[in-house]
Amino acid sequence: MPIKRGIPRIIIIICAALVIVALSCYFFYMPKCKDITCFKESLWKCNKASFVNERANSTWLYKVEGFTSDTCKVYVKSIFLKTDTATANALQGKEMECYIPKNILGSFMPEEKIEFCHGILKEEIQRLIIENMNSYIAQNIGQINEAAVTPI
Repeated sequence: MPIKRGIPRIIIIICAALVIVALSCYFFYMPKCKDITCFKESLWKCNKASFVNERANSTWLYKVEGFTSDTCKVYVKSIFLKTDTATANALQGKEMECYIPKNILGSFMPEEKIEFCHGILKEEIQRLIIENMNSYIAQNIGQINEAAVTPI
């Protein structure tokens, strides 16, 4: 009977499968936070995590994806807005990616400072802000003109 040399194939296959599973978990697994405290802690450390923030008037999905050089990449999606139909239609389902500098991580929610973000959601938020400002100016033009000419 010949002597078998080397490592049996089954051990090689098991080891390869374990390596594939470990790499998949490292690159693709994202823990889910159940509360805002967990999410902010993950955001502060820029650790991978996802969180659905259900507020009284809106629902947001966040995914901390990790560091990209000197910023933390965070995915943001507007899931639901309880507001007027035009605003809800403009923002609902839209998404953006935010690149937050390390020195200010966790001090605010990503949609609160959209200057660090890029994407359709940011563009729609900016468009709505501009529309609201134009509407405010049009409605209050008399008071604005009066304030401009009245000495202090």
